[in-house]
Amino acid sequence: MNPSASPRFLGTALLFSAALAATSVSAATIPFVNNFGSSGFANGNLGAPTGGALSFSTTGTSAVARYGTEQFTNFAGKSFTLETVVRITAFGTNDGGDTTAGFVLFANNGGEPSTAGTNYLLADWTYMTNSTTAATDGRLRFLSFTGTSNTPVGTNGRADGVGTDATRAALLDTDYTLRVTVTNVGLNTYNLEMGVFLDGSQIGTSASYLGFVSTNDFFGVRARNARSAASTGTHTVTFDSFSAIPEPSAFAALAGLGALGFAASRRRRA
Repeated sequence: MNPSASPRFLGTALLFSAALAATSVSAATIPFVNNFGSSGFANGNLGAPTGGALSFSTTGTSAVARYGTEQFTNFAGKSFTLETVVRITAFGTNDGGDTTAGFVLFANNGGEPSTAGTNYLLADWTYMTNSTTAATDGRLRFLSFTGTSNTPVGTNGRADGVGTDATRAALLDTDYTLRVTVTNVGLNTYNLEMGVFLDGSQIGTSASYLGFVSTNDFFGVRARNARSAASTGTHTVTFDSFSAIPEPSAFAALAGLGALGFAASRRRRA
């Protein structure tokens, strides 16, 4: 072996590995993974990670939304899948509306996603309701936000992981995977589908939104607990990962780059 060639091959391998597991809190490139092992999302107000998870907890009567955002680049014109794992560890009494967990998609900045000047798409799962909104239990939906206004878009789905409970669609201390599939169908145009999965199998039906147009590049997770004056107890939900996974053809392209680097290294050694 030519010793002078080894560092070049090692450099190629390291660059390829970095592309497969980008973890920067800004301008990360898909593939993207944040397992919250040491830090939370930039620009967010979810609780600090505990045991590798972002925590969202409310006690009392306030209706609260929490979010985290990350910017990753190089997604334009590509198809990929967003995933996060959600676990509810405590249900407080909820009679103020829908309690949800989901994604902030295609936001135009990393600010609080409910203020003037912030545009984004929300994809969420209603896993807890009150008696007046029981029909939304388990609902999956897409909402288009412009500042403080929102508009439902696309077709709703329903993912009820309990079935016998009129107000809860999730079990405590259970890992649910929230997944949004993003399919590029034209210039800055995407078809979106969201589903909830348990142990690898989908629960219920998906929500979908066809023909979404955007050039924005902030993505993240969002949770909201709606409470009223009659609410009691503590409600807690955690996110223990967030990832952006390219479609298989993109992985093949990355693998091809790695193979080219390896072949070039072999030629230099010959």
